[in-house]
Amino acid sequence: MNAELETLHQKVQQLAALCRQLRSENAELRQQLVQSSQHNRLLQARLEETCAKIADLISQLPEEDDV
Repeated sequence: MNAELETLHQKVQQLAALCRQLRSENAELRQQLVQSSQHNRLLQARLEETCAKIADLISQLPEEDDV
């Protein structure tokens, strides 16, 4: 009976350690997600700005009849 309890105790200890590790990893992944989302918003804004500049340049090109 003592051996079974000791085995169960060890398994519970391992499970608790695994839970702590997973919580830590989860926190790191959440932080990475926040950073990636911020970077994505920055890139999206830069893309929209570039598209607007290209559209402006295209509008300044002479028409085919003017060439």
